[in-house]
Amino acid sequence: MATNTLAEQLTLNESEAQQILSSSVKILPPTNVQFDFTLDEKAKRTTAASILASRKGK
Repeated sequence: MATNTLAEQLTLNESEAQQILSSSVKILPPTNVQFDFTLDEKAKRTTAASILASRKGK
């Protein structure tokens, strides 16, 4: 299996791929970091505008 990165192409063999797939899952604690990849375009713009407005006061 080949995976492309920004700078190079990496190749995994079957055992390396299985090792990655069988590794334990880490549950990350919730944070106050706001992610916008699930928002629609209008919501992204609104969120960005409010972030920028909050930074102007600092």
